[in-house]
Amino acid sequence: MLTTERPGAADFKPLATRGTLVRELAACAGLLCYCLLLNHSTLAGNWRWDDPSVLLHLHRFPLLDSFFRPDVWQQYSPANLTPWLLFSYQIDLSLFGIKPEFFYGHQLLALALLACALYRCLALWIARPYAYLAALLLLSSAPALVSAQQLMVRHYVEGGVFALLSLYGYVLYLRQARLPVLVASVACYVLAVSAKEVYVPLVLLLPLLPEADIRQRWRAMLPFLLVVVAYALWRAYMLDSMAGGYVGGTAVPGSEFLVEVLASYASFPRLIFGDAWPFVLVILVVLAASFLVAQPRTLLLGITLVLLCLFPLAPLARFPGIVLADRYLLVVVMVFGSLFVICVERLARLALAKNHRMLATAVMTCAAIVLAASSWQGRTVTAAVRETAQEFDSQAAFIWERDALTAFYPSSGVLPSYWFVVNLAAFKTAVMPDTTAPVAIPDEVYLDGNVGNVFAYDSACACMQPSASSVAEVLAAHRARARQDASLSLEFRYESGYFTWEFGPYVDGEYRVVSDVLGVLPASRAGRLRVTLQEDTPFYLRYTHPDGWMTYSSLQRIHADAPVTRWHRD
Repeated sequence: MLTTERPGAADFKPLATRGTLVRELAACAGLLCYCLLLNHSTLAGNWRWDDPSVLLHLHRFPLLDSFFRPDVWQQYSPANLTPWLLFSYQIDLSLFGIKPEFFYGHQLLALALLACALYRCLALWIARPYAYLAALLLLSSAPALVSAQQLMVRHYVEGGVFALLSLYGYVLYLRQARLPVLVASVACYVLAVSAKEVYVPLVLLLPLLPEADIRQRWRAMLPFLLVVVAYALWRAYMLDSMAGGYVGGTAVPGSEFLVEVLASYASFPRLIFGDAWPFVLVILVVLAASFLVAQPRTLLLGITLVLLCLFPLAPLARFPGIVLADRYLLVVVMVFGSLFVICVERLARLALAKNHRMLATAVMTCAAIVLAASSWQGRTVTAAVRETAQEFDSQAAFIWERDALTAFYPSSGVLPSYWFVVNLAAFKTAVMPDTTAPVAIPDEVYLDGNVGNVFAYDSACACMQPSASSVAEVLAAHRARARQDASLSLEFRYESGYFTWEFGPYVDGEYRVVSDVLGVLPASRAGRLRVTLQEDTPFYLRYTHPDGWMTYSSLQRIHADAPVTRWHRD
């Protein structure tokens, strides 16, 4: 049975005895083993998604330049400032070379450390078994399981570790008044904000913690505020923008945007808990209401925590959209999981204190249901992500092993991240100058009738196989669908790092940007996107009618800060 023993500020002596140290090390070892048990298959992964972009950037530029030179950093990302990610990859490159299995080992270690840091932070205020439950809930959740599959999101994980260590050190300083602890806490906060912007708002939580008095909290918070000011100046210098994000806008967001954000927030329970989300939501609401009746003073702290984890996600509601319980919801799971176990611990303790064992059992049953629902959804989501990951693994191996005498069709899972193909081929030829990479064919418009055998991804074997259709057959089917004289229009401009476009004249159907540099990208009829594009990047606009026929524009080329390009065919 879970103990009701709870630490307090007066008797707090973290890891002060050998027995305590052994117990905590055993607890962290258990979390590491659990993380490996859930994600051990990841160790066989290859390069995926944004990995080649990071590797190529590190090969081309000195690491420190990405921290202090805007022209260098913006070649990697003009939308976000996350140089710690490059530093983390560089550690693996320096230690292990180009061996992805060690990168994934690092990834799983980081996830386990995140769970350990969450456990230790919560153990500041609640009994350790309940804090451990929060750590298990985190590791079992879909965002954590998906993050194990994607090296490119390591900065979310390691940034979370630093943020929690910073929070832990801040509380420890308030309890023990040891200056080196505060210095270490501030240093961890610096690392957290260099990893990901979502950890900047942590500073707003500090004065609300139930520690010391308000004057001591504000005094200890001052160096954190200095970090925020320095970060704001650094960010403005590196990105030429304070806001960041992918979508640019000149107007104040209106009611339409607010509706989109609220709809996105409302989808989070379903994304995290799957089909069981209504039942879980009822449990969470009942527990939260019961907890607030017992301890109403915690309302402000709870609301602040919720807002701090939700507010940074608002710009993502419109683009790229939050449609999967992945890295975007990692902080959400940590915060809501923490609030949940705090409610469970306090209500169970209160029930046992009043000898209501039935009520205590009901509370713990609710905790088990929430953990089970989250774990089941995590397994379901991760299974789907692994299918796409296998596509990347197979094509990464194919690109690394084959040469330019071979051609292949990038799979449907890889096409939306076509920079993976381009950058991995470029990285291969950069580190092995005597080699070439196979020719990728993102769309039939790029298919040469003189090409011989073409390979394609076969999901049955999760491997690359010779295409079932000959090049002549593919071209004949493509010509049968294409209409050379159908109406089509486009207007675009690439200015100050923003690509603005308007396509027409059709309202229904699908528009796609097709490029042997960018891949095949779905596009709305009109929009504006912050993105880094190479000078003279080529593309076709492809329109597909609901009836199945398609038409292409002539070849277009993107030039920075040039006049608006207009093209139409009536």
